[in-house]
Amino acid sequence: MTGGAPLLGFTLIAALATLPLPSTGQSLPPVQCQNAPGPVAFYDPAAARDSFPILVRNTFTSDGTAPDLLGVAVLFPPDPSGECPDGTIETLLNIRALGDGLFEGIVAADASGPNGHLAGVAFTFDTTQIWDWQLRTPNTDGRFFGAYRLRAFAATASNGGAALLQLMPDPLPADWN
Repeated sequence: MTGGAPLLGFTLIAALATLPLPSTGQSLPPVQCQNAPGPVAFYDPAAARDSFPILVRNTFTSDGTAPDLLGVAVLFPPDPSGECPDGTIETLLNIRALGDGLFEGIVAADASGPNGHLAGVAFTFDTTQIWDWQLRTPNTDGRFFGAYRLRAFAATASNGGAALLQLMPDPLPADWN
């Protein structure tokens, strides 16, 4: 990511216990499971997945480069050790389109956190692995488009109003097609 503040909306742990995941053939270091998807009733990643192609069409450059302030939460495949049988959700930055429906990003894990060993690792994903995305653009006063998990949380939390202040009123700009 070049410039700007770090992305804040990806602090919530998302939902759905199991998802069919494509085999990426990637070998990843073992992960801690605190970011594993769990049964949380307030969030379904379908809207984030469905809107991702619209985001790509309207914001990625012709060479496949994403906007600098885009973060994508991706469901990593289950750990081969069996530690995280449902996978783990990690935020990726520096996203780029590879073609054929594949994308690549760099894991933004806190280097001092439990999954710090993943920080800076490149990961290839497709839209079926997208859990959420958020885009902060310069002309939105630091507020986010996307951020579907934060929107779901804000709609159900007793103090969700503070979270809503981080969000644009709609998850997608009106002029995106």
